[in-house]
Amino acid sequence: GSLTEFFPKAAIHGLLAAIGIIIIAKQFPILLGLHPHGSPLRLLGRIPSFITDMNPKVAFIGVLSIMIVASYTFIKSKKLKVIPAPMMMLLVTVPLGLYMGLGGNTTYTFKGQSFELGEKFLVNVPLKVINDLTLPDFSGVFTETGIKYIILFSIIGALESLLSAKAIDEIDPWHRKTNMDRDLLGVGVGNTLSAFLGGLPMISEIVRSKANIDNGAKTRFANFYHGMFLLFAVTLIPIWINHIPLAALAALLVVTGFRLASPNEFKHMYALGKDQFLIFITTIIAVLETDLLKGIGIGIALNILLHLFRGASVISFFKLNAKVEEESDQAIKITLRDSIIFSTWLSLRKHIYNAFKANRKVVIDFSETNLVDSHVQSKLDEWEKEFDIKGLKFSILGLDLHKKSGAVLIKRK
Repeated sequence: GSLTEFFPKAAIHGLLAAIGIIIIAKQFPILLGLHPHGSPLRLLGRIPSFITDMNPKVAFIGVLSIMIVASYTFIKSKKLKVIPAPMMMLLVTVPLGLYMGLGGNTTYTFKGQSFELGEKFLVNVPLKVINDLTLPDFSGVFTETGIKYIILFSIIGALESLLSAKAIDEIDPWHRKTNMDRDLLGVGVGNTLSAFLGGLPMISEIVRSKANIDNGAKTRFANFYHGMFLLFAVTLIPIWINHIPLAALAALLVVTGFRLASPNEFKHMYALGKDQFLIFITTIIAVLETDLLKGIGIGIALNILLHLFRGASVISFFKLNAKVEEESDQAIKITLRDSIIFSTWLSLRKHIYNAFKANRKVVIDFSETNLVDSHVQSKLDEWEKEFDIKGLKFSILGLDLHKKSGAVLIKRK
């Protein structure tokens, strides 16, 4: 799980924004009563045609849902917010959908054009979930195909879970850090149990986590209650669930997607420096054009190329050049040389973490370094706060000998 420390922040923020854009691209047509297929970029390009081809009744519910959820941002009174925005949205749109006959297999005419209504515009869950549970067929487990996909799903699911958890750590208002090993264990156990019931693999999820943050969740019980409410809903009240308009849920997701890829996020990344903004934008485009893992890989590759352009040595990407000395029983000094970048941060973090566990002071000397990237700088700021909370001294020397170039520090000549 500690491998998440490897990923540079600009790429992680690009990943978050890209997921937000993907959500908007895929859910906006559903909000308007359409069900097209295609890549996120292709769907974004078709937004004008979606608006002209929308199903008016379905679109009315979708737009109204966005207005209800978005309006909560401007409500200051806590008394008026007793009912959460998504619940208020359902209390309005479910009766409205019934009144409009959204689930009836009929057609209606609007401005001389005919539109259809039907169950495909409503949520569809089984009325008896127990009938849809499926025991696994183990006959394919030890085949070439079985082994291949078990490994692929495990690796991809683990990486996507770690990336999602890492991204959520970046936007957590309380600045807490996920125990990545524990997260992987939870996902692994959960997927194994899910498979025994015929369920699909799952990962740590950004959208639900962002919804938790937006609604003030503070502990992991938010996830537990979420799971219990879902189980309660699909087993005990499926007939009610099946009255929820898909357009209303799509509207909720569009709002969440916009928050992940808000203009403020773009402004924030631009303020960090042009190179960070370039990595951010490149990661977004790469994720939209390929997939999550390839996209973030391209973002990291660009980060490496920018460091090489600024003079980082090739070996500094693979090996930390550090000398660790014990100044006393209570303190250690870490003298760094060459370039200190994101790919060797894990090695530096190990020395800092060991000192932190042993309640020892730390002095880090950058006097002999040529380049220090922004990822390392931000991580050191985090550790400085951790040491301060514990009442330990965390000193950084030699950065004053460097000048800022974009988002990295380069030694003055």
